[in-house]
Amino acid sequence: MTVIMVTMIQMMMMVLKNSVDISTDDSDSIAESDPEDNEPMTKTAQFQRRQQKLQRKCTHGQKKHSWPPDATFSGNQPQAPDEIVSPVQYFRKFISDEMLAAAVENTNLYSVQKDGKSVETDVK
Repeated sequence: MTVIMVTMIQMMMMVLKNSVDISTDDSDSIAESDPEDNEPMTKTAQFQRRQQKLQRKCTHGQKKHSWPPDATFSGNQPQAPDEIVSPVQYFRKFISDEMLAAAVENTNLYSVQKDGKSVETDVK
């Protein structure tokens, strides 16, 4: 039992002496001092250092991307449409009659299940 107590005291002294942060699982993280000059670090510097370590861990082995990405258009300029169509024409271009019929059928079915009567929606 005394061996355990001596070991614990030695560990506590080492923690106090070296200011080792025991709250993280990094064996190389130092909480309160800069490793280059052993001067106390500000909270901002500590935060930045931890962010850098975390970023290195998260991007380890991944391809580095530049930010912001290059979004310049490098192709032929698209031609303006010959005529301007209405919103309904755009809608009909993407939604078929079969899709509308299915929506109408399911809407009426849901209204019967929910309220006991059909809302009698139809395709016009």
